[in-house]
Parts: sequence; C-alpha cells; structure tokens
Amino acid sequence: MPTPASVHIFGPTIEAAPVLLDGGKTFSRSETGFDKLSLKMWGFTANPTSYANTQFPAGGAGTSLGYSNMFCSNVGINQVGNQTYTFDVEYVGLIGSQAVKRTISSKSQSYTTGSIDIPGTGVVPQAQGQYINLSCAFNYVSLTMPATNAVPVAPGGNGNLPAFPSNPFSSITTPIYNYPSGWIREGLDVDMVNGADRATSVFLVKESWVYVYPVMPG
Repeated sequence: MPTPASVHIFGPTIEAAPVLLDGGKTFSRSETGFDKLSLKMWGFTANPTSYANTQFPAGGAGTSLGYSNMFCSNVGINQVGNQTYTFDVEYVGLIGSQAVKRTISSKSQSYTTGSIDIPGTGVVPQAQGQYINLSCAFNYVSLTMPATNAVPVAPGGNGNLPAFPSNPFSSITTPIYNYPSGWIREGLDVDMVNGADRATSVFLVKESWVYVYPVMPG
C-alpha cells in the first residue's frame, strides 16, 4: 500500500507580519474633526501583547498603508485559536492629503449701546443692533506639543483665517477698548495618541480662534 502524501498547511509562520482579513478595513471620515481608520488583522504568535506592541506601536504612522497622517491609537486583541489572534487596530488623524481641517462660524449677535453716531441719522443717546460674531477652528496633527503658556494673537501655519468684518462700533462715543484685539486663540485641545510626552508622541490638536473687535459698547 503506497505511503500517503504529506499534508501541508500554508499560512503565516509564528511571529510573522499580520494579515489583513477580507473586508477588514473601515473608514470614518469627518469634515469637521479627525478621521478614523479601523483594521481587522490576523496573526500567529506566542505572545500577543508583545506582538501587538511591535506590529502596531502606539502613535505609529500608517505610512505603509498609504495614510501618512493617520496614527495608531488603539489595539484590541482576540484569541481565535491556538496561538492565533485577531487584532482590531484603530488609526486616527487625517485620511486625505490636506494638512488641516478648517471650520468657520459666522453668527449675528445683538448688542445695546449708549451714545452712538449712526450714519444718516446722527448721534443718538441709545441704540441696539446686530454685529457679526466670527470664529474659526482648525484640526491638525502635530509631532510637537503646541505652546500652552501664551495666548497667540496671530495664527501660525495651521491654516487661513477668514476675512474679518468692519468694526460696527467705531462711532461709539464712550467705547471699551479690547486688548489684545483681532484674531485671538480662545481654545486649545490636545490629545496625545500614545499617551506619553516623549520624542515619538503624536498630538491631535484643535485650535479655536475668535475675532475680537478693537472697541466694543461700554
């Protein structure tokens, strides 16, 4: 009786690079915030925690996936067999090539003032009206921690600010002067992807800017 042929099972060897499962890639793109990329990977390892740290390092860029502005933020580990695991890997950042996402808000706001010179009418003892409350927010990824010890009054290289309106309060007879005025950064939110302030840290930054008129009603 002939000897049966050997049976071979083909697949990744232990500790080899993980494999993306069919249908294992999901995108979530936001036009006003950060994007997300989810991957379901399969790997063969004797030490899943060490394997995940090596294959999917916290803060590691998704350059090999074609997304250089996406960074690894979370890994879930599930055992599905003997030394066989699936890894739910999440990346966060900006999927597209744009370096910054910008959101502009322009809203009318009511005001009441004392003596004011109204064009075509002249000086009146009291008036109420509307002015434009203009703000802008930027979302971007940075490899350096933004400064937090000062209030910037001029935007850096994080995107363009919209044109600001003319000052409707320039004819007020007893104004209050704002200092500083112009575009002021009123908010800064920073998330560290890998949770450690070190050379390899990745920072997800949201800056909120508001336009402050040089003078306002008293």
